[in-house]
Amino acid sequence: MFNFFKKTEDNPEINDEIVASISYVIKRGEKTALIDVSLENYESESIDALCSLLEILGDDGFYVDTINMIKSSLLKQGKGDVLIKLLSGVESNIHKKILNSAKERLRNEPCIKPSEIFR
Repeated sequence: MFNFFKKTEDNPEINDEIVASISYVIKRGEKTALIDVSLENYESESIDALCSLLEILGDDGFYVDTINMIKSSLLKQGKGDVLIKLLSGVESNIHKKILNSAKERLRNEPCIKPSEIFR
């Protein structure tokens, strides 16, 4: 597997620099993610850092950057087959979201528009 960051337990200097973090994990046999939010303290610096993290989570560009980081790491390890499997799963999830969004839009529109009644 890959690890984009050095393990913080092995490097206490990195731990001392972290003021806010959000971690996502999925345990073996589970389908839902667990979210761990950590703050160094409740001072402005930590709260501002958490706000920055939350803002990043909603950014599509960040999503693409993350996929590109994973892609680079997998290709360096010669794991192109894993990359294809990952990208297929990502594509499938995006496809489902688009379909659900379209269904929701259609559900909110009337079957016959009022302007069509008087034609």
